[in-house]
Amino acid sequence: AEPFPWARIGTPALLRHAGAGGWRTADQWGAEGRTFVSLRRPVRERSARTSSQSAESAKSAPEISSQLPK
Repeated sequence: AEPFPWARIGTPALLRHAGAGGWRTADQWGAEGRTFVSLRRPVRERSARTSSQSAESAKSAPEISSQLPK
C-alpha cells in the first residue's frame, strides 16, 4: 500500500485513507483532548500462510496513531 500523510490529516480522513488501503479500524478513543485510532493490517490470503502464522496474526498488536486537536 502507498504511504499516506497520517500526521497531517484529521481522524475522518485517516480512517478513509486506511480503509482504502485495506486497513480496518480496531478501536478509536480520546484522552486529554487527543484522538487515538488503532488500525489492524489487512489479512493476507489463507493460501499464503500456515495455520500457525494465522494464529500469530490474530494475536498481533494493532498499529496505533494519535493526533493533537487542531
